[in-house]
Amino acid sequence: MNQQSGDPGDEWLIWLETRFLDYLADLKSQSLAKNFLTKVTYEGLVITTHSNILTSLVYAMVPIHMDWMIGVVLACAYEACLLFTPLASFLDSDNRSGFLAANKEGLASIAGYVALHLAAAATARTLGYKPRSSARDWIMTGLQAVGVSGAAFTATYVMHTAVDPVSRRLANLSYCLWMNNDRTSVIISEWVCDQNEAVSAARQYHRQDFMLSHWMAGNVDYHKAVNVDPPSGIIQATPDFTAKSQRGRDSRPP
Repeated sequence: MNQQSGDPGDEWLIWLETRFLDYLADLKSQSLAKNFLTKVTYEGLVITTHSNILTSLVYAMVPIHMDWMIGVVLACAYEACLLFTPLASFLDSDNRSGFLAANKEGLASIAGYVALHLAAAATARTLGYKPRSSARDWIMTGLQAVGVSGAAFTATYVMHTAVDPVSRRLANLSYCLWMNNDRTSVIISEWVCDQNEAVSAARQYHRQDFMLSHWMAGNVDYHKAVNVDPPSGIIQATPDFTAKSQRGRDSRPP
C-alpha cells in the first residue's frame, strides 16, 4: 500500500509556499528541507501578519516621521524586559502548559519584529524615497546608507558580544540591529554592483532563499549537539555503542 508522506497540514503549507511565496515545487521531494522550510515559512507568515497589523495601528496613531523613534523605544524596552525581568528565563524554560507558554516565543518576539518593521520603514523612507536629481544627491544618499549600515554593524557587534547574543527566536535588539545592517548592506550592493542575468534569474523565484535554507538545514543536521531518536529499525552509532562494538570485535577469537 502506498503511504502518504507527511500530514495534511504540511501538504497545505507546501501548497501555500509554492502558490503564493514562489518556492519551488520540487520542495516536496526533500523531506528534511521541506520540514525545515515549512516551519520557518509558517512561523514567518504568522509573525509577519501580526507585525503588519500592529505596525498599521502604530501608523494610524502617530505621525509617520516618528516611526523610527517608536521603533527604537519599543526595541530598547523589549530588550530591557529580556535583560532585567524573568521574561528571558520564562522563554528559555521547557514549560509548554497553556496557550501562552505554548506560544511564548512567537508572542514575545512580536514586539521585536514590530520594532524592526518600523526601523526598516524609516530607513527605506530616508534612503529610497528622496528625490535625487544630481550626482551629489546620489553620493549623499550612498554615504548615508554606508553610515547607517556601519553604525548598525558596530552596535550589533557590541550587543552580541557584550550584552545579549543575536536571537531570531526572540527577535531581540541584537537581531533587529543585525537585520537592519544586513538589509541596508543589500541595498548598497544593489546600487554599486551590476546584476547579471544569472543573479536576476535566481532572485526571481527566491532560489537564493531555497539554497540558503538547504545549506542551513544541512549544517543544523550535521552539527546538532542533541541526539535525536532515529527512525525505527535504524541503530544510531553513538560513541558508547561504537566503543562497545569495538570491544566485542577485539574479544572475538581469531
